[in-house]
Amino acid sequence: KEGINPDDFKVAKVIREKDKPSILVANKGDVRGSELKLYEFYELGFGDPYIISAEHGLNVDDLLDKIISYISKVKLEPEEEENILKVSILGKPNVGKSSLLNNILGEDRIIVSEHPGTTRDAIEIIFKHNSLKLLFIDTAGLRDKAKPKEDVEYYSTLRTFEAVHNSDIVLLVMDSTQGVSMQDKKIANYIQKERKACIVILNKFDLIKDNIDKKLFIDEIRYELSFLKKSPIIMTSAITGYNTDKIISKIKE
Repeated sequence: KEGINPDDFKVAKVIREKDKPSILVANKGDVRGSELKLYEFYELGFGDPYIISAEHGLNVDDLLDKIISYISKVKLEPEEEENILKVSILGKPNVGKSSLLNNILGEDRIIVSEHPGTTRDAIEIIFKHNSLKLLFIDTAGLRDKAKPKEDVEYYSTLRTFEAVHNSDIVLLVMDSTQGVSMQDKKIANYIQKERKACIVILNKFDLIKDNIDKKLFIDEIRYELSFLKKSPIIMTSAITGYNTDKIISKIKE
């Protein structure tokens, strides 16, 4: 809408110095008269600009395809890839997946909110623990019924399934206060179909009454998750840090 300004040239200079694949995006391309300023963007030296409207979704799908084409070319070195254990974190929204990962990492790397669905896409973080190198994949929460018309929700779900498919181990995180829901069972069934090693995490255990029979509680969970009968179960609290150290130990096994 406004064309380029001196700051754009400064940013372009920094990008060129990095010598990385670059995409020039001209937003607000649906505004009347904006096409008259498009020729200015060629002065930046990045070739044809992608004309989009983030507000109205104009050409955004083409831009995503272009970005994905670049990402697909980025590969880890064979040796490096072989030495990394891929661990995806799966579960319903608001069960504490991101908080749990932050606790394992020992720092707040993932945004955490009380509102379900803060993590809308899979987030990958490499974590080294002694000689063990892990690639944690914090996935978007899988809702009971994803509305087909909500594109972001739909594609987040697809990417979550893809993350599980590419993982070596899956951490199925559940809310201890809610027990096993139908959605938990569906997720467990999917993990079993993918034949993935799984660790069941009963998070928010600090909210469970102290006098609970833990063995009976775990037996009930295991009965409900019949698809994952042989999977180890760990009771944790991402808030207090209770038993979170056992997750890495169990992954090592």
